Amino acid sequence: MKNSTGVGARKRSRRASLIIDNFYPILSQIKDKEITDFVYNCFDLYCPNYFWTVPASLSGKYHPSFDLGKSGLIRHTRTACWWGIELSRFFDVNQDEVLAALLMHDMWSKGQNWKEEDRPIDGIVGEHGCLLADHIIRNYENFESMGAKFDRIVFAIGAHMSRWTPDKDKGYKITIEEYIRNGISSFENVKMHSTALCVQMADYASSRKFDQIADFMHQEFLREEVKI
Repeated sequence: MKNSTGVGARKRSRRASLIIDNFYPILSQIKDKEITDFVYNCFDLYCPNYFWTVPASLSGKYHPSFDLGKSGLIRHTRTACWWGIELSRFFDVNQDEVLAALLMHDMWSKGQNWKEEDRPIDGIVGEHGCLLADHIIRNYENFESMGAKFDRIVFAIGAHMSRWTPDKDKGYKITIEEYIRNGISSFENVKMHSTALCVQMADYASSRKFDQIADFMHQEFLREEVKI
């Protein structure tokens, strides 16, 4: 017997119930059961409690207004996944892998063990994806059965900060300029880097203050009469 997410029936933890309750429309877009199980298990094993309640940005500098306030990180993740669906179609990369990476990309955005009373937070901003990716690689059991798709998903998590990835984590520091300049050594590298670039763009697009952009466009451009 299976539940509606495609995950084999078993007793749910609180974390597992939260991912289904908050992300079911996205989980239902993932057709590969092995990837669905991987996402489900990572949330069950590694997701800190703060993930469900914190804003996407503690400072308010880097995200639109609706990503701020309680559970703003959930709203950011949903928006990033919407972009991921659109961009994976455009770039012709595996949508299941892109959505898996985006669902988890900010799971440790405030670190592994951050608590509300720990504000402000320093030193974790650029490396949170790398820390989570490395943790999954070291601790996730039986990942070999997933083959290359495990590598692509985890690499995309680690690389999602693009140019803002710390130099000490340069193995994850993939930018479009570097991608083009260095060339590609194998088909698998093409797939891995293309997936990571798609995730980077989806995350970045979803973090833009497009509520302010819409107001600006309306005030400065759209209200002007079209002249023909």
